[in-house]
Amino acid sequence: VPHTKVFREERERPLVLLVDLRQNMFFGSRRLKSVAACEVAAALAWAGLNTGDRVGGLVFGPAEHRDVRARRDRRSVLQLLHYLSAASIALCARPPGNRHLSAILDDGRRVAHPGSTVAVISDFHDLDTACERHLFELARHCDVTLYQIYDDLERELPPAGWYAIRGASGRIALNTAQTDQRAQFAAAFNARRQHLQQLAARLGLGLLDFASDAPVLATLQQVYGKGRRCRPR
Repeated sequence: VPHTKVFREERERPLVLLVDLRQNMFFGSRRLKSVAACEVAAALAWAGLNTGDRVGGLVFGPAEHRDVRARRDRRSVLQLLHYLSAASIALCARPPGNRHLSAILDDGRRVAHPGSTVAVISDFHDLDTACERHLFELARHCDVTLYQIYDDLERELPPAGWYAIRGASGRIALNTAQTDQRAQFAAAFNARRQHLQQLAARLGLGLLDFASDAPVLATLQQVYGKGRRCRPR
């Protein structure tokens, strides 16, 4: 006797945010990279909740990481925002930390179940072959998008002259007048950026980059549009 079963397609795609707020993100010529990363994470979290998805993720601070279980609940987004704020404040104390991006992605594989939408928000300064392996495994079962945060001062040195820069070891003087050093600096950034683009294309990942002082909401709305869930290419 034939039987007919009617199934309703499951449209929910849990959103898992992996937010890098390690010490390297505490940098910015106009606005800190960590601030831009928090804005991207907050915008994605609220958008995911508004479309009916469960939202959760991992916030990786300079010394520890905090886990937010994916739920379709306003409280989960508020908890995520609380952890983002706490990690950002911890950056001001410059605590020691040596957690590598590969460890972050490894933890991401643990919490991102098959069918999840995964957003990795970082500057990817320590991207290596171990990271690539983890991204490959994530991309096999999840919809992964990389959100690269960079500062204009990392892309190109300021006009020729002497500049006072404050770092962990104190104030130093930077001379940007040497043409060969300026060219090498720009070439190194472009090489890292091109490598990330090639990796995303090879693994079928979405990729979107943000200057640290760029308007986050305007960029996300332009790429995704109202109500769209497509990934940037």
